[in-house]
Amino acid sequence: MRKLLLYTLLWCACVGFAHSYPATDPALEQLKTSLALANHDTLRMVIYTKIGSYFADIRADSAFVYIEKAERLALKYPDYTQSAELWNNIGVAYRDTYMAFYRSDIGRDLIGKSISAFTKSTAEAKRWRDEKTHVYAWFNLNMIYNHMPDKYTYFKSSLELINFIEKKGEWKSYDTLALGLSYKNLCISLDHDMGSKRLDEYLNKYKALMSNLGNHHEKIRVLSLEQKARSWTKADEQMFLSEYQSCKKSVKTPSLNEEIEHYLALYYFMIQDYRRSFRLMEAFSPSPHQSSKLQNSSLGIKYMIMGQSAYMLGRNQAAIKYLNKALYFISPVEQIEGLRYEKYTTLLYLSRAYKKEGNYKKALSYTEQSEYSYKDLHNIGIQAMMAENDVYLEELKQEKKILSVKAEILVKEQEA
Repeated sequence: MRKLLLYTLLWCACVGFAHSYPATDPALEQLKTSLALANHDTLRMVIYTKIGSYFADIRADSAFVYIEKAERLALKYPDYTQSAELWNNIGVAYRDTYMAFYRSDIGRDLIGKSISAFTKSTAEAKRWRDEKTHVYAWFNLNMIYNHMPDKYTYFKSSLELINFIEKKGEWKSYDTLALGLSYKNLCISLDHDMGSKRLDEYLNKYKALMSNLGNHHEKIRVLSLEQKARSWTKADEQMFLSEYQSCKKSVKTPSLNEEIEHYLALYYFMIQDYRRSFRLMEAFSPSPHQSSKLQNSSLGIKYMIMGQSAYMLGRNQAAIKYLNKALYFISPVEQIEGLRYEKYTTLLYLSRAYKKEGNYKKALSYTEQSEYSYKDLHNIGIQAMMAENDVYLEELKQEKKILSVKAEILVKEQEA
């Protein structure tokens, strides 16, 4: 507790209390009213967690205070029947607060607290036979594992969850949701240029499971557009433009609409129409209403494509300028927004541009950085394959045990 209190003071010292948030937000007022009327600690700890989650993206200092209160009460009532859901919510609150500190030591500490809470949630879910929370907490735990440098644990745990759900005789709605999103997250972690040989299988399963659920049909449409942008040729231009216009009309999510614009420029880059690719991104600007992480991601991709196009057009100084801008926006969100391949591409083109300029010292520096980035991507692919193999071997061992038990039973029956 004292450590998190210190983090709270550090947060206040760094950013003050100038964060604006709706002082009379009805949702927050309703939670505060519920807290004032709560007549027992078990109800209070549930409300503390909800208020902590509310503040996670707005004021992390306030989030710390409420999450800690919830955690202390949760430890005080170990036999609370809804403890699985409570610990899952505490884990989510810590995870959401981590997003404000993901590049600092505080963020790493919050990851640990989030993992601890989700682990407790899965244990309590088994204890109270709360299958829904068991699946949700396991899925949330995997999402936190995905923020850790070593991806093996993430891949292995995700594949184990997938196997756990797929073996069920009947799926509930939460099973379908967790399964589909697990496949989606695997696809994001395994960049299509660098990842597992099973990526297409994961992508197709995500599409089949989620095409009619929530706004996932929009994401699937945009994913299909990206695949076409990377694989279709100049002869397919009219079909691609028709697909682009259709996506623009049907997709309402702002961040996905920005991706559509990126993929139009990417298509023209892939068919070597570098001038058009450059002009499209030059005119593009992300929505100011997006979160800072999404804005950084969108601007990073914009300047990456502009830098690549400028380099291919022989505009070397412009290429260096835009690629450096891309690096500036990509680096802070590289891991959290899944932009490892984009960072590698930016570093690679920067090394080429500086070499072309004759600045061999910088060219060497960016070549080394791009090689390190490539190895990092390659290692992620290796970790995924190791996890796939290990989970498969564990399954074979379990099947062998089951067959052995069945054989023993059969022998005893025959003896009898």
